[in-house]
Amino acid sequence: MNIKPFPLRKRSIYIVDVTLLDVRPRVWRRLQLPGATRLDRVHQILQHTLGWQDCHCHQFRAGEAIYSEVDPDFNNDFALDESDYSLSDLLINPGDEILYEYDFGDGWEHRIELIETLPIEDANGVPVCLDGDRACPPEDVGGAPGYQHMLKVLANPSHPEYRDYCQFIPDDYEPDWFDLDDVNDMLLIYFGDSEVTDSH
Repeated sequence: MNIKPFPLRKRSIYIVDVTLLDVRPRVWRRLQLPGATRLDRVHQILQHTLGWQDCHCHQFRAGEAIYSEVDPDFNNDFALDESDYSLSDLLINPGDEILYEYDFGDGWEHRIELIETLPIEDANGVPVCLDGDRACPPEDVGGAPGYQHMLKVLANPSHPEYRDYCQFIPDDYEPDWFDLDDVNDMLLIYFGDSEVTDSH
């Protein structure tokens, strides 16, 4: 029996930068995870790493191809099943990029860029956040324009909308929050005992 081995990139650790587009100051994370991580797992990892609440639809874009969750109640016959593909199927060489889109109403787009690959022996299979900055925007804030307006309002307690925004956003929300240890503790809790890679 001739067993086809994983391509080399599927047996590598990926270092990727994830940047939320169209917002300033920059919201970003640098992640280390197996290249063979399935896209449905990449979605879950991004939700926990960035701080989203997984309340809305999502998809990945690589060129003209779209990869998303299979939902019989949602007409997305044009999309490929994200659970059938891994990160290494979309990102091949350092500098390659794909888009991760979350909440089609607010239209959040994240650029995922492959920075480098490492031998699989250099790390375990648990995703790790290596660096980053700032909290992601609150859910349903109105996309990038709404977020930038929110930051302007929160910076001025005398603004007429200040009280409304303080009632809308979570009590513990801090735009400049980023705690690397907290993020990695969360990743370990959710993914420490799970299989994030594909089985192809």
